[in-house]
Amino acid sequence: MSKCRECGKAVSTLAKTCPHCGVPKPTKKTKKVTKKTTAPKSSKVMDLMCANSNCTAWLHPANVPYRRDISFYKCPRCDGSMKKYSAKVAEDDKRRVKGMAQAMYKKLHEENAAEVARLRKSSQSKSYNPSSTSTTSSSTSTNYNKSSVEKGAYDKFLDGNLDLATAFWLFGIFGSFIASFGLTLLAESVSKIFYIPFVAVNVGIIACLWECAENYKKEKLQKKQSAVWGYLTQVFCVVGALGLISTIIDIFKTL
Repeated sequence: MSKCRECGKAVSTLAKTCPHCGVPKPTKKTKKVTKKTTAPKSSKVMDLMCANSNCTAWLHPANVPYRRDISFYKCPRCDGSMKKYSAKVAEDDKRRVKGMAQAMYKKLHEENAAEVARLRKSSQSKSYNPSSTSTTSSSTSTNYNKSSVEKGAYDKFLDGNLDLATAFWLFGIFGSFIASFGLTLLAESVSKIFYIPFVAVNVGIIACLWECAENYKKEKLQKKQSAVWGYLTQVFCVVGALGLISTIIDIFKTL
């Protein structure tokens, strides 16, 4: 015998229905299905921002479990402490950073403009006055002025930098003829002492003409051009030197 699951009265275990209340299978116990309930995960997240006023980083820890203790979180930029996010503070930080950037840009722009103005003024002063304004650079400015002035034909001839055609015809032919004729005339009519400048002038002309020819040859050889006029001019110098030696010997014979 067993009790009915509905009315609780005695019923045979073989009975298909309860004779008292008519419930089918009165002695069969039903298992209660209990659902396992798990505590719902907290979806609560918090937005944090850096507590350092000089740092504008903020953090949204959506994948991090919620913690009451905010000191657990550190700033990803400065490794400082964090505080709860405030839209107003974040906006103020943005304005502050923007203002800092604008101030820095303005400062750099002013420094740039000042440097450009200084260089422009310096270049203008140099174009009008090659010498420096400082007293310590007076020697340098003097050398600059000397080098900036274009040398004349006579100075170039003495340096050996005069073009070969001018050096040959102006000094080697015309100059030597005038000097030799004038000094010889003075030596014959006034004093034999004028033979000394006669020899010195001709020696100087031959030496300078030789140097001009040498520079002419170097220039032409660098350009891979013919330097035949340089060689011919040096031949002329050799012939002139031999003639001068012969003249000096004749002068000594007349003394």
